[in-house]
Amino acid sequence: MKMRIAIAGLAATWLMAAPCLAQTATAPAASGQTATAQPQVLDRVIAVVNNDVLLQSDLDQEIRFTAFEPFTTKADVDQRKQAMDHLIDRTLVQQQMKNQPGLPQISDDDLKKQLGELRKSLPECSKFACWTDDGWANFCQVHGFTTQEVADRWRTRSLLLAFIEQRFRTGIRISQPEIDAYYKDEFVSKFKEKGLNAPPLTTVAQRIQEILLQQRVTALLNDWLKSLHQEGTVQILDPTLVDSSGVDSSGAAAN
Repeated sequence: MKMRIAIAGLAATWLMAAPCLAQTATAPAASGQTATAQPQVLDRVIAVVNNDVLLQSDLDQEIRFTAFEPFTTKADVDQRKQAMDHLIDRTLVQQQMKNQPGLPQISDDDLKKQLGELRKSLPECSKFACWTDDGWANFCQVHGFTTQEVADRWRTRSLLLAFIEQRFRTGIRISQPEIDAYYKDEFVSKFKEKGLNAPPLTTVAQRIQEILLQQRVTALLNDWLKSLHQEGTVQILDPTLVDSSGVDSSGAAAN
C-alpha cells in the first residue's frame, strides 16, 4: 500500500493547492557566509487520485518494495509505470474501503506467520540468512526499509488482499495439482536461476496458493478498477509515467 506521508503546515497547503509544485527546502548558510537561495527538492507530487496526493517518495518506496514480491512483478513492463499503476489502483481501492463496513482484520499472530513464510520464500533472502532476525534486518535495510516498516506495509497489503478476497474470491478454490504445478514451473525455476535450492513445497504452499488466488481474480478486479478509474479523477502529473497515447500503462485514461 502507498505509505501515507504526513505533510504539516504551510507545505501541505502548497502541495494540495498546487500539486505540480515540488516541496523544497534551503540549507542554512555557514557562519560568516552570505545566504544564497539553493532550493533542494525533498519530494514532489506525481499524481492526484480523487484529491489524494501521490508523491515521488511513494513511488520510490513502491519500486524498492518489489524486492519483497518478486513473483508478482512483470519483467517485460516498465518498472516505474508498473509501480505507478499499483499506487493508483491501491489508492482507489483504499478509498472504497473507507465506506465499507465490517472490514477484515489481520491479527499480530497472522502477520507474524505471513512474514515468516515470506522470509522463507524470497530467493534473495537465502544469501542473507533471513531465517535469523539479524539476517532479515540486513535484507530489509539493503532495500531501504526497517523490519517494522516492512511489517507495516505487509499488514496493509494483507488487509487489501483480505478486502479483495471478501469481495471477489467467494467460490474460488485452488487445487493441490495447481499448487504443485506452480511450484515446479515457476517457484523452483526462480531459485535455480540464482543457483539456489528452493525450499520444500510444504513451507511455501500457502504463499503459492495466495499467488494463484490473486491471478484467478485478476480479471474481476481489473474490471472493477477500470470502473473506478472511469468514475473518479486520476491525474498523472509526471509525463514519463504516461504513455504517448494519454493512457496510463494500466489502460485507464489519465484524466
